[in-house]
Amino acid sequence: MAKEAVDAAVDWLRAHTPDGDELAARLAELPRCTTKHRPLPGAQGLAGDDLAAVAAVGRALIDEHGLDPETATHLCGVYGTRAPILAAAIAADRSRGARLEADLPYVWAEIDFAVDHDLARTLDDVLARRVPLLLVGRDQGLDVAETIADRLASRLGWSADERAAQLAHYRGEVLASRRFRAG
Repeated sequence: MAKEAVDAAVDWLRAHTPDGDELAARLAELPRCTTKHRPLPGAQGLAGDDLAAVAAVGRALIDEHGLDPETATHLCGVYGTRAPILAAAIAADRSRGARLEADLPYVWAEIDFAVDHDLARTLDDVLARRVPLLLVGRDQGLDVAETIADRLASRLGWSADERAAQLAHYRGEVLASRRFRAG
């Protein structure tokens, strides 16, 4: 869908940009979207193109970093060849391997990874997309939002006001997602 949207936007711009305009020349040089042929970051360097290759990453996480099988399975399934970065962080500080919620596979190392490697900059981004507690958490991440906000504030240099604003925004997102219950 994203490919189709980008291609449609470029086509529209080409059709609506006057000839001779500098933008028209630049648009004419743009190729069609090529993302279909580029692997996702966690697939780069994978030993094969099947689940056996992903499982091999998981076994290495257990053997080389001492992860439990459930955490290793989660990390290799979500992060692929990037999973050893998280496993090394957990091996260096076992508290990073603790779960955010007991019944879900997400661990604290994923919060740091979201900031350091996936450029997450908001509490909403972390809890809605990176470790999607907004969608799957019993309390939609509200039970850990304060602690995660503290961690993000420390890593990203947020002021107390920014931390409070991030929490308020996230709580608003949770409320918005619960509106259907009121009717």
